[in-house]
Amino acid sequence: MKSLPTGRTSGFTLIEVSIAGTIAGGLLFAVAYTSLRASKAYHEGQTRGNLVAKAHQVVDRLAGLIEGSVLGTYAPVPPQLTPVSTLTFQQADGFAGGALLLSNQHTIAFQIEQGELLDGLDNNGNGLIDEGQVLWTQNVGQPDQITVVLSHGVSQLLQGEVANLGDDNGNGLADELGLVFELRGNVLFIRLSLEAMDDDGRLVVKTVETAVRIRN
Repeated sequence: MKSLPTGRTSGFTLIEVSIAGTIAGGLLFAVAYTSLRASKAYHEGQTRGNLVAKAHQVVDRLAGLIEGSVLGTYAPVPPQLTPVSTLTFQQADGFAGGALLLSNQHTIAFQIEQGELLDGLDNNGNGLIDEGQVLWTQNVGQPDQITVVLSHGVSQLLQGEVANLGDDNGNGLADELGLVFELRGNVLFIRLSLEAMDDDGRLVVKTVETAVRIRN
């Protein structure tokens, strides 16, 4: 009588099945983790792109409103190398009898968003803390005075700044607000920081700046 073979001819042992399951589980986890990170990066990138586009749009609008304004009509005149976040000015509207005609006064200003209290909390429930807005007031002091909100979601301080009386973001200014004007000669620099929460609840901040030459 022939003896039966003693070696294994088919099937897997319990240990082999366990090892294969562990490897498969690890691969699935790696794929899921990579997909999650890619999704987060996509959403954050999308939020950043939208925020940059919005910031450029607002800054271009501000530059258009300020362009053609007369420095001598600024109240107060922005001190050289000293940031301000409110401008009241008049536009040059042409000449009459050799004299420069000026428009009514206009004001562009940073103001804390309605419902916020500057207490480090999200008082108005929009996910942002102590954020502000950009206001444009036309025909100041006139019967037809009107105020328009040009942007919401303005950072309380310009990106990189901390309220410590220092120049944390290295632009030569200290503790400047999220909208800031800086005068150098007859060139006015406009800087704006906007913020938003992405789909994963992370804060995204982007800053845009431009410069406008104004009349002496």
